[in-house]
Amino acid sequence: MKAKRFIFSVIVLCFTMVAGAQENEVATAILQHGEGATVYTGLDALVNACAAADNGDVITLSSGTFNSANITKSISVYGAGYEVDANTDTGVTQIVNGSNGVLRVGVENATLSGVHLEGLRVECEINLGNIWWNQETTSVEDVVITKCYENKHIGIHCNVKDVDISQCVILGDIGSYNNEQLATNLFVKNCHITGRVCRMKSGSEVWVDHCIQRGGFYHDSSRDGGALDHSAFRWTNCIFTISSEIHRAVGIGSTVQNCICPTIEYCFLVLPGFDVNNSGLIEIAEAGMFEGGVNSEYSTEKTFNIANPTEWIGTDNTEIGINGGIGFNKVPATPVVKDLSATVDGKKLIVNFQTHVRPVPTTNLEPEP
Repeated sequence: MKAKRFIFSVIVLCFTMVAGAQENEVATAILQHGEGATVYTGLDALVNACAAADNGDVITLSSGTFNSANITKSISVYGAGYEVDANTDTGVTQIVNGSNGVLRVGVENATLSGVHLEGLRVECEINLGNIWWNQETTSVEDVVITKCYENKHIGIHCNVKDVDISQCVILGDIGSYNNEQLATNLFVKNCHITGRVCRMKSGSEVWVDHCIQRGGFYHDSSRDGGALDHSAFRWTNCIFTISSEIHRAVGIGSTVQNCICPTIEYCFLVLPGFDVNNSGLIEIAEAGMFEGGVNSEYSTEKTFNIANPTEWIGTDNTEIGINGGIGFNKVPATPVVKDLSATVDGKKLIVNFQTHVRPVPTTNLEPEP
């Protein structure tokens, strides 16, 4: 998948100044379609921009608060970030419930492909699909969610393919709630996850790499009587600080390689019928995992540097944890904008600019050499 990226600070400043003269400098959504651009303002700016967008369009959001929207087209949505940082000139683009209740990606009884979300602080759920839609006729493919903060869950509510979730902070779970969705190439990398990556249909391909995962694996309500039929996942180069015994069951045939956990027996002592391939595991108490003895709970100030980066090495020869692999970077991409001009013709805002675009890497679920 390829998506356009734009530098936020220059565009937002110029547009907000022009629009603000008429609408008191409220949150701004810029919808680019080809060489033209339309500006929407206010809480429903994202809703209106998504409704007006066509496949291939790009929506750039200023700092501020926006109501959630239904994304039903192949579009890219870029925010200003999820934490204020003067050093990187990062602001906060906040998505709240609104009337929609969730930030939903998908079209009922169709396949939606090619959606990119970046630099957003989402206070409602991000849902791929809808739990009430027909799972046989609805799917979402080729989706990137990167450098976002999700205050609840990323729900997988339809069949998905080639979904890449990276460098995100997720306070809830990533997964399905009714265990019926098939995930083909669901890749979660360099994320801080307070909840779990869990509950996908048997036969799914899910790879969790270089993440901190605090919520365990799977809530198996029948753990005393046997295993539920759920998918085998692959975890590599991760750090686990499992907080609840009932969340520790993993799928039959799962693989856990070069990971750190407080107690191997506690984390991976599986139930009858489970078969987990464990290798290269490091057992250490949470207090000794990170530099300075900090715990794994997310906060803005923490770097999550591991205590022994030269010894705790992953399957890809980089350090275990979120600073290995592709690394953990909160700052949205800022490509170059050239020849920006904005003029007002009556009530119409006329915008002209050129941008340097960069391709977004496609999801790759192939094993490392």
